[in-house]
Amino acid sequence: MGPVMSPVTHDVHLNVLGPWEVSVAGRPVVVPSGRLQTLLAGLLLSEGQPVPVGTVAEQLWPEAPPLRARATIHTYVTRLRKLRAVEADGPRV
Repeated sequence: MGPVMSPVTHDVHLNVLGPWEVSVAGRPVVVPSGRLQTLLAGLLLSEGQPVPVGTVAEQLWPEAPPLRARATIHTYVTRLRKLRAVEADGPRV
């Protein structure tokens, strides 16, 4: 798995001041707390730029990444893509 690409940010909005709120195309999206929120915030801060997997691993596990960090990151990215696709009325390629 190469660098993780951040989501296109023109239709994804994240509010972290106050309650954590995410919207896609103006519709609220429920992102489970924890590492999925950390991953999404890190990718949105990169605004369309590739993020090396090592950087993502450092953001998610500052102490030490698990042995299968790459596979776990892939799973988290897949989950975020599914959330975004469902909320945007269909899968996006």
